[in-house]
Amino acid sequence: MTYEKVAALWHKVPETLKVAVWVGISAGLTALLSYLLERPELSQYYGFINILLFALKEAEKKYQLRKEK
Repeated sequence: MTYEKVAALWHKVPETLKVAVWVGISAGLTALLSYLLERPELSQYYGFINILLFALKEAEKKYQLRKEK
């Protein structure tokens, strides 16, 4: 599948399903990254994981703001 076909298919998806997909992905990533922060053997990557969580939080804010417009 080409990018154009995927984009066309995505634009046909109802907004409620798009929101559900976004919420599912962001919740899953948040849970995974939070779990990784609790693993002592990964403490050397704490800063990187924390930055990913912050970026995800900011993306969620932007998505909510865009959705409200």
